[in-house]
Amino acid sequence: MLDALRLPVEAAGYPGIQLRVRDGADEEVLTTGVADLGTGVPTPPDGVFRAASVTKSLVATLVLQLVEEDRLALADPLAEHLPGSVPTADRVTVEQLLNHTSGLTDYLEDAEFDDVAEYSRRTYTPWDLVRFSGAQDPVGEPGGEFSYANINYVLLGLVVESVTGEPLEVLLRERVFEPAGMANSSFPLTERELPGPHSLGYYRLAGDPAGEWRELTELNPSFAWAAYALVSDTADVNRFYRALFGGELVSPESLALMTDGVPTTDPTLFPQYGLGLQTLNTVCGVPLVGHTGGIPGFLTYSFGTLDGERHVTVSGNAWAGDESVALFHLGVVNAINLEFCGEEWAPVGNVPTVLTEQPPLGAALNG
Repeated sequence: MLDALRLPVEAAGYPGIQLRVRDGADEEVLTTGVADLGTGVPTPPDGVFRAASVTKSLVATLVLQLVEEDRLALADPLAEHLPGSVPTADRVTVEQLLNHTSGLTDYLEDAEFDDVAEYSRRTYTPWDLVRFSGAQDPVGEPGGEFSYANINYVLLGLVVESVTGEPLEVLLRERVFEPAGMANSSFPLTERELPGPHSLGYYRLAGDPAGEWRELTELNPSFAWAAYALVSDTADVNRFYRALFGGELVSPESLALMTDGVPTTDPTLFPQYGLGLQTLNTVCGVPLVGHTGGIPGFLTYSFGTLDGERHVTVSGNAWAGDESVALFHLGVVNAINLEFCGEEWAPVGNVPTVLTEQPPLGAALNG
């Protein structure tokens, strides 16, 4: 697996990667590369990072908990909880927000979010993000085809706050972090610094003539909120999915609903998206479930078996908007397949088109 991880570090110049494998009670941590391009300090095995859209799995868990308590229903129209929030609020359901079939356009499509260096310094309220989304034409009708959009989970965050009367950060701490034993996880609102040891985060954009990594570790995460603001470490992310799949956070019936996915736009690698959960194809047919994530500075993959016994979480301290991002995806997907199948997903040096033409779900610059 370590050789697979070295691929993006050596071939594409990615700073560093850490990978944690949990198999029952046993854990193994692998690292390669550096935490700081300036000093060359090695990647820490236990550093925290911005886990990005892994957040969606946690928010979906909150929603299913409230469904079990009969405080809301998957079939509820958005207008029942947030009247007037979006033009189609009377037709968009909670379930459609969870599985990205709402037809809503992501707020990130607004020109406000064209410049990472600018918007990552600003403070937004969740309702600001809703308004940016509402300024865009919808991508489809509610209940139509899958279209990944962070606005869906911003709205879900507002829904759970409306239903409970509690702030989302409190709900996550009391209903997810503490029951799952996620002692090193947090949900920052506007806090810029990462708490505890961590790698520096880097990004570079397509079309940048210099092609250099730009450091962006400290940022205001209010633009991400319920969609992708989670800060965690690889051990805590593994703990979350073990608790979720092990029946400690939702019932077996709710977990079955969460894993009942709709077809996505990437059937080769990520064929289905459920309620806050993605499926990942493997070369040997072992079904894996979890989520990916991308935010300026960090990329994350976290997938494992539905029995909760084996799980792999990978964090890279960079995001690239150019073709080199495909090498990161290939290295990580190969490492995961080596763990679960004993062979790589694709030969080294032969990056599949699916990785070069469209980044995997959640691995875009944001979300």
